[in-house]
Amino acid sequence: EREKYWNAKDVYAEKFGDTDDMTGAGNKVSFSVYIRKILSRALRIVLLLVAAVALLATEEYLRSNYILAKMSQKKRYVYKVRQALKILDSLGIHRPDKETLTEYRSRVRLELPGDIPLQFMEEYEMLLYGNKQVDGKMWEVLLRENEELLGILQERKRFRYIIYKLFGR
Repeated sequence: EREKYWNAKDVYAEKFGDTDDMTGAGNKVSFSVYIRKILSRALRIVLLLVAAVALLATEEYLRSNYILAKMSQKKRYVYKVRQALKILDSLGIHRPDKETLTEYRSRVRLELPGDIPLQFMEEYEMLLYGNKQVDGKMWEVLLRENEELLGILQERKRFRYIIYKLFGR
C-alpha cells in the first residue's frame, strides 16, 4: 500500500508539481479559494450594511410621517421650517445663537446662488413673534423654497444630500 501511495504521489507531482511545498497548482487553487472566501465575507458585510441603512431609513420615514400626521398645522409648519434650516446647515451656512432670523436671511441670500427670496423665514418670524396664522400660501412658499434649497444641496454636496434624504425627514 505504501508503494501505491508513493506511485500516486509521483504521478500527481509530475502533473501538478511538487506536493510537499505549496508552490504550483496546489497553491493557485488554495489562493483562489482564499480570495473567494474573503470576497464572500465582504459581500455579506456590504449587504448587511445596505439592509441596515434601508431599515433605518424606512423606520425614520414612517416615524416622521406618523408624527407629522398627529401634529397641528402650526407645528407641522414649524417642523418643515426646521427642515429647511437643517438643509441650510448642511450647506455649511450655520446660524449662530446670537443671530436673528432677519440677519440670517440676509446673510444666506448673499451666500446662495440665484435669487431665492427665502420668504419662508420672514413668514416663520411673523408666525413666531406676530399674530400670523398658517395658511395655504405660506405652505406653497415653504415647500417651493425647500425644494430649491434641496436642489442646491444636491448640486453642491451630493453625499450630504443623500444622508438628508435618507435620515433628514
